[in-house]
Amino acid sequence: MKLITTSLSLKSTLLLPGNPYTLYQGQMQKIYTDDYFDLLRQEPLIYTKISAKVEDKVFLFDPEDISYVEAQNSKTIISVRDSMFPCQYTLDELEGKLKRFGFYRCHRSYLVNMQKVEEVKKWTKNSYSLKLKNMEDKHVPLAKGRIDELRELYDF
Repeated sequence: MKLITTSLSLKSTLLLPGNPYTLYQGQMQKIYTDDYFDLLRQEPLIYTKISAKVEDKVFLFDPEDISYVEAQNSKTIISVRDSMFPCQYTLDELEGKLKRFGFYRCHRSYLVNMQKVEEVKKWTKNSYSLKLKNMEDKHVPLAKGRIDELRELYDF
């Protein structure tokens, strides 16, 4: 039996036992440990927590815990486990930070964690929304211009 472990961090991958590989242009390629230090120097810093400040407290959230991000009235709000937290980042900044974690800009005011999406729902002839897991009453809007891109990404 073979075990494959994946990581967003090259450093973590190289520290694990076994043979390290990387995905390059859609193909798995072995990483030769002679190149270890060169690769570590090239690896960009990956932010793994998103902060939100409430009064005098700062909360740090793992990206996988965030269901969606919404921009409303010039403020950015993060939805985590049915709670809403204000965030100092703009939606564009969060899109840059969260894209590698599977977040998708589904609407000009929404960024959604696609791992939390359960269903693409048609509301009207040209209107769609995304139903999120474990959130019965919450539907995130899907912009008309994004449906074709989403269809292509997920083959539906």
